[in-house]
Amino acid sequence: MKKKTQKPVDRRIQKSKKYLSDAFIALILEKGYEAVTVKEIIDRANVGRSTFYAHFESKEQLLFSLLGTMNEKSKDGIDFEMLFNHCADNFQIAKAMLGKKGGDLIIGHIRDVMSLKIAKDLKRDSSKSKSEQLKIYFTSEALSAALVSYLTNWLDEDMPYSSEEMSAKCNELVEKFT
Repeated sequence: MKKKTQKPVDRRIQKSKKYLSDAFIALILEKGYEAVTVKEIIDRANVGRSTFYAHFESKEQLLFSLLGTMNEKSKDGIDFEMLFNHCADNFQIAKAMLGKKGGDLIIGHIRDVMSLKIAKDLKRDSSKSKSEQLKIYFTSEALSAALVSYLTNWLDEDMPYSSEEMSAKCNELVEKFT
């Protein structure tokens, strides 16, 4: 059985998506996610409305497309070093999405992903009582909120500590509760 070869992405599509992404990031950094409109994105990117909608259904979909493969890279647990390194390597995008001007959509998404992974780590024994399950839920929600706060503050302060230092702090916090 032959493998299907993927068709290379058209350069015009790559350019359009890059222009849209760059414009979107710049606008978020200037005025905050909530205040950015699709019209402003297409004006800044110098593309037509139909070009935007050929690639994205909404500004939310554009925002989530900027996340890349971060979730896939950390399926089995939270790799804080990978997370902080990824944010450092993509600082402008990370700050636009996760900083104070980024809005709650991505921050909430990352918090939810972290909470689920922490809860999975805490639920090693599936025979836990309803009360124990509730404690796990509360603990995973509180921990994920604290961890996202570490990340957003680190980005807003222009990464005053190394990725390794932040990763160690996050791992230390999680270990105290798991």
